[in-house]
Amino acid sequence: MGRRYGLRWLAAAVLGAVLAGTLAACGGDSDGEATGTSSAGSTVKLMIIAPVGTSGTNYPEMVAAARAAVRGVNARGGIAGHRVELVHCNEKNDAAVARKCAQQAVDQHVLAVVGEVSGSGGIMPILENAGIPSIGSAGISADGSELSSPISYVISPL
Repeated sequence: MGRRYGLRWLAAAVLGAVLAGTLAACGGDSDGEATGTSSAGSTVKLMIIAPVGTSGTNYPEMVAAARAAVRGVNARGGIAGHRVELVHCNEKNDAAVARKCAQQAVDQHVLAVVGEVSGSGGIMPILENAGIPSIGSAGISADGSELSSPISYVISPL
């Protein structure tokens, strides 16, 4: 078990726990920019995947809560001295865009997806193939893959 693997689970556990409390509000910016402040050590990159600014379901409060959690974690020294960076990918209630968000998580080498609301499906197979855990999924995807993946931790399956 390597250092990156351990940091991945530590980051996911810490942010997952923080998000568990804030996701009840369910709902920010949709620009995909990173959030965080400097801390000693390298950066732990996390992603949230949620639709914002669409004609369908929208979760701007979820993104705002995740960003607030990251600011709080960074204000306290980050995760084991590592600054946390949060990237938001707006899946726009579109299956093709949702898959692109999952691929973006892979391409950007995120440690974990720490909030995922997508009814489109197709996200978990890409994340699972790359070994990226999903902490805090809503469990609402069309394919139900986050309900069966061994590295998906659903907060509240509907």
